[in-house]
Amino acid sequence: MNGIIKNYLSAIRIQEIEYSKCNAFKENWLEENIALYIPSWDFLNQKKYEILVKSFGGLIYGKGNKVTADFNSQKIEFENDNPFHLLKQIEKEWAEDNRLPFSFYTGILSYDLYTKIEALELNRDFYQLPDYYLIFPAEALLINHTDQKMYLLNSAEKIVSPDKSSRWFNSNHTQKMITNERRETYLKKIQQIRDLIFNGEVYQLNYTIRFSAPFEENGFTFFNDLYKLNPAPFSFYARLPHCELISNSPERFLSVNSDCVLTEPIKGTIKRVEDKTADEGLKKELLSSLKDESELSMIVDLLRNDLSKVCRASTVKVISHKRLETFTNVHHLVSSISGRLKSNNNFVDLLEASFPGGSITGCPKIAAMKFIKDLEIHNRSFYTGTFFIRFPQLDQFDSNILIRTAVKKDDAIHFQAGGAIVIDSEPEKEFEECMAKANSFLKTAEKYNVRLF
Repeated sequence: MNGIIKNYLSAIRIQEIEYSKCNAFKENWLEENIALYIPSWDFLNQKKYEILVKSFGGLIYGKGNKVTADFNSQKIEFENDNPFHLLKQIEKEWAEDNRLPFSFYTGILSYDLYTKIEALELNRDFYQLPDYYLIFPAEALLINHTDQKMYLLNSAEKIVSPDKSSRWFNSNHTQKMITNERRETYLKKIQQIRDLIFNGEVYQLNYTIRFSAPFEENGFTFFNDLYKLNPAPFSFYARLPHCELISNSPERFLSVNSDCVLTEPIKGTIKRVEDKTADEGLKKELLSSLKDESELSMIVDLLRNDLSKVCRASTVKVISHKRLETFTNVHHLVSSISGRLKSNNNFVDLLEASFPGGSITGCPKIAAMKFIKDLEIHNRSFYTGTFFIRFPQLDQFDSNILIRTAVKKDDAIHFQAGGAIVIDSEPEKEFEECMAKANSFLKTAEKYNVRLF
């Protein structure tokens, strides 16, 4: 990195601010041109964090082998064919500066990076976005609500944060949201996947479709409305040079605290209903479903295998299996798997060994990804990739799976939804599950006169 990170760190100052001033700071910042917002993240050791970033001190993004590093309004372009190697270089430079225990950076990795790990071909590039972003804050508030601590991060050097890419637009007529596949085609694809499973090609495959609509409104406002409707635990908003990302993710991917690893896959979903008695019945139906249990168990085994590549022998354990978690629009089944990293491995090795998350590919993973490319009409881009937060000096890392995540680009909004298909999947029920997962986005879009036709 030729000293880029070292120069960035030398310009950072961090000061502790009275927690009692938290709300005043937040209100002031959220009224401005916020670039990155994480409203509530149960980070490590059950510490609840809220993070606001007003501007960036640096931004690194790549497409193919071409990488752009934008620090202090100076852009440097170079070639690097592996973002995981790039992360290791960043960590090496960061390790030389131990003044800033609460300094952090974030990263957003697209699902399309599977082509770097497994040398597979990329599907048709519908989104035309970078493969990843690495984000280094210049003005940030880090609020630890559990310990009632607040830190203000400031950098003397910063790049101009991207302008709001949209304007207020009060539509007096209904906008049409469409899917990239008709319902009939979706049902046929599910049957095709069942045939693949019957023929022994895969055991499980995660299949998705895209919802799209014209959308000129402010992406951050959409995010706030969505979060109020469904305050998913791994949500975030990011305003980037090429797009806005609006994530309402309920799923943790990987977390690392020193050498302690945790992954928490979601697999098994059922819709919610307003009637409480009926909703309780749906919970029992999900918990007793052999089909959903098999979905989850397959992915648990896949992730145990992924973790075992970089964790010490006999440390990878399932610490919780098939617990039920409830959200605004769906009930989910979740498992927790832990491990201890080998002494010569770190979070980057873990990320590379496990990416993309097995819960959004299927198993065997490589075979599933090959068939996803053949079956889905175009690439996924950031959808089903990962967003992470990294505190180098604390040796802490946490990440989500980018499900329930929208891309706002060129006055349009796009999001995808789908589910895991196994041998006993019923096409009609899979379509119903897909729509249940999209429900929060569809309800939020209705506030802007956008409706699914």
